[in-house]
Amino acid sequence: MLLSFTRTAVAEIRDRIATYVGCEARASGIRIATIDSTTWSLVNGLDPDAENLLGGYDTNIDRLCQMLRDGDGDVLDYLEKLEHFVVDEAQDVLGNRAELISQLICRLPSNCGVTVLADACQSIYGFTNEDGEEDRGRVTSLLDLLPDEKKRTGFTSMKLRQLHRTSADSLIKLLKVTRPIIESAESDDPADYERLRVGILDTAPWVAINRAGLADRVRDRDDMMVLYRTRAEALYTASYLADAGVAHRLRVSGLPTWLHPWIAVLLSDYEGDTIDEATFFYRWIEKHCDSLPAAPATSAAWQACLNVANHRGRVRLEQLRRALARARPPIEFCVVDNGFAGPVLGTVHGAKGREADEVLFFLPPARDDDDQAWDEEARVLYVGISRARKMTSVGQDGPTYSKYLEQAARPVRLKRTEGRAQFEVGRADDLDELSVVSLVVHGDAASVQLQQERLASSASTMEKWILRRNNARDFAYQLFGDGGKTAAFGEMAVAFKNHIWAIARSVGGKSPTTIPFITKVGVRTIAVGPDCARLDELAQPYSTTGLFLAPVVRAWTTTKFKW
Repeated sequence: MLLSFTRTAVAEIRDRIATYVGCEARASGIRIATIDSTTWSLVNGLDPDAENLLGGYDTNIDRLCQMLRDGDGDVLDYLEKLEHFVVDEAQDVLGNRAELISQLICRLPSNCGVTVLADACQSIYGFTNEDGEEDRGRVTSLLDLLPDEKKRTGFTSMKLRQLHRTSADSLIKLLKVTRPIIESAESDDPADYERLRVGILDTAPWVAINRAGLADRVRDRDDMMVLYRTRAEALYTASYLADAGVAHRLRVSGLPTWLHPWIAVLLSDYEGDTIDEATFFYRWIEKHCDSLPAAPATSAAWQACLNVANHRGRVRLEQLRRALARARPPIEFCVVDNGFAGPVLGTVHGAKGREADEVLFFLPPARDDDDQAWDEEARVLYVGISRARKMTSVGQDGPTYSKYLEQAARPVRLKRTEGRAQFEVGRADDLDELSVVSLVVHGDAASVQLQQERLASSASTMEKWILRRNNARDFAYQLFGDGGKTAAFGEMAVAFKNHIWAIARSVGGKSPTTIPFITKVGVRTIAVGPDCARLDELAQPYSTTGLFLAPVVRAWTTTKFKW
């Protein structure tokens, strides 16, 4: 069993192992998952009181810790089957997750090997977030707990000295210059941060380019990663690329779960309890699923469904639906990088665990803040320059300053003297997903079906959309394509509307009737559990299957708030 901290890292590890062994069947013998998903599976499968306890991942982790402390027989029987237990990115395993891994190690059978992989130089989740702000106090890391385990279980500490990621001379030189600075850095010393920054500038190739000129450089570059320090900078650049029609993938936190569109296209109107392989394959051809973006091979899609909902060789649809409706569904069904093609664009925090042939890292400007976790800020720079396999280059663009309003948990850049604001659209809870197939919003099932067909036919295209306030719908903001000439695709959530009002108050204006410059970047599947309280509101067949398509929208938009 191999556990890692993030779903991104899990996807990367699976790909690397399958490539290394050259056989997916052999690689499948390794159970690779996140700590959270493994905890959910164990608690849900082994705890008879699980239904009353599944209040969230932290609740599950605390519960599994207690089961391990109590020596729960079912958990110990499960652990007895393991031959080797691997923990990846241990430096980023914090708090109760660190305690959980510590408890697991204590309870493993004596003949089970344990390997803990860690690099303290890449620990960036301890103190600051992807906007450079204080995120939480210092918390216990798994690395803090390992010395006690060393005494109990006989760990041997080993240091990896060979650089396996790259053989490129320029990268090797860059890492040899920068890593000693990180390793010797004093806690919270801004001089070490500046020394590292200068070392990067002196060693890495410099790229004189700004956002406006970036589009041609990164177009069709699936093997490239463009990284920024803050979320607002990444979002601002994403808006430039969208305007230029450049497909890209976005790696920042807080985005909606993006389930592959083939799921809804294939199964949203299939109302049987189970589906067999022959019917699955026939519908795949009938629905033209091969033409959908990033669609897997039919056999791989079938196997993924079978892995989570196998019922005597058939896929049980309700079981699949429940798995997909989870807050973190199985990663095999997810678009990991929030986009289908093009360069990966994001923050260093969002790209942790990923790598690319070429990395372009826009260094943050020199800073003189007194109150900074300078040692962690230095590690953020080191993580950013060490994502490449072949080449890392650096650049610098004008900083994009933003703040989080107390009433609105989204980055906002206020321009009070102009009565304007820039803000993010497209966070995880911005869209009222059920509104996309709601009879209350669309009026009848035929209208809903028409919109679903339009979404399916444009699953991979970027389009310019707008948000328009509907006063008759309690001032909800509705999504429109074609400049608002066609019917609305759905509504934004009440919380989004309240955030817009909060921004309006901060600017000293009124909520806008229209929010422009919204980009529809793709289409995703929505899965709704059978216990959803709003099922009666949905059009058929989606109220029965619980599966349908929804647009993925994104923006760093500038909007006028009228005085």
